[in-house]
Amino acid sequence: MNIPASKPVKRIEFTIPGPPGRKERPRVARGRAYTPKQTAQAENLVKLMFQQAAPHHTPHEGPVDIVLVIGRRPPKSWPKWRRESQAPAMRRCCKAPDIDNTVKLVCDALNGLAYRDDRQVAAVEARRVWLKRDDPEGVVVKLAFWPEQTRALAEAYAQAQEETDGR
Repeated sequence: MNIPASKPVKRIEFTIPGPPGRKERPRVARGRAYTPKQTAQAENLVKLMFQQAAPHHTPHEGPVDIVLVIGRRPPKSWPKWRRESQAPAMRRCCKAPDIDNTVKLVCDALNGLAYRDDRQVAAVEARRVWLKRDDPEGVVVKLAFWPEQTRALAEAYAQAQEETDGR
């Protein structure tokens, strides 16, 4: 039994300019937890860019897929041939911040804005790449909003598989 192919209900793409932010741990002072200033500013920038890309969007109820492409400039100490290399192995970037902290920042910032809760995020793809020297740093965010019936369809498929395997 095959699950019928479905398409996302909606797609939204936007770019967060500047060096990628990261989700920092909450701080505690005088017995109260608070979000660090840099994290709050980075989340506000993500929210602003999303609202500019989709001004009339209401929080989605179904599953959401997120793709992040984090572009970083190579260090100035690199030789020219290395900075401008287009070889795929050379394009992989391992520069800070940790990729999972950037993903968490974006997911948390879009909570209640793009979707009701970040539990709805069904798939995440993220990668960091080196840019050419003059390209601006930033994070490209691509969201795909899926219909709620996709989840129900997958559950029905799993149940049907269990029934046929049990025979």
